[in-house]
Amino acid sequence: MLNHVVRPLLEMFGFEETGDNPGDAGFVFQYSPKESLEHFEKTSEFPEFQANAEATEWAQENFADNPYVITLRETYYWPQRNSNVAEWVKFAKTLDRRVIFVRDTWKHDQPIAGFETCPEASLDLHKRLALYRQAKMNFFVPNGPGGLAWYTRDIPHLTFYIEAPGYKCHDPEFLEAHVGLKPYGQYPWSDLTKQRLVYANDTFENITAAFNEMNAQQEKL
Repeated sequence: MLNHVVRPLLEMFGFEETGDNPGDAGFVFQYSPKESLEHFEKTSEFPEFQANAEATEWAQENFADNPYVITLRETYYWPQRNSNVAEWVKFAKTLDRRVIFVRDTWKHDQPIAGFETCPEASLDLHKRLALYRQAKMNFFVPNGPGGLAWYTRDIPHLTFYIEAPGYKCHDPEFLEAHVGLKPYGQYPWSDLTKQRLVYANDTFENITAAFNEMNAQQEKL
């Protein structure tokens, strides 16, 4: 987490690691974005983060066709939060554009029959961000990597807030109290023509309906 998530994020925001202990200055670590949402609603200020030049060049060279990117959660803890992989594959087969699956990190080297995967993005946060920014559309269930799209104004995404029995962090009441999202709401900085939270399970029917609705809205524009 420190070397593969926290330190790359520091670089993405243009910060430098000093070695100082922020706790000495009264800093309290906040895992939730609630304070950021409140700050944005008051000031419209929003920090932007960027992948490094190497990762950006890699994405531009390898994904110039702007593929659809499906990020999977497939881990052993809280398995009720995992992606419905069979439904995502079924959906991917209907798409008329290149599809890239980004597997969970511990499955980075495991293939998905009939589709490309991207082990580099599973393992390297800068390449993951660069790929997401290069994509025509990104698809998520709530997981850590999804934050790279949610907390931007430009990276397109459809994120499915699936039912996760026994995991309260998906509940509307929890999201309002601890994240700052109104029940079944959207992040206040989101461009709803291409960035949307969908409060539904990741079934083929739900994914297809949300995708078609977004496409129809974009065509009107």
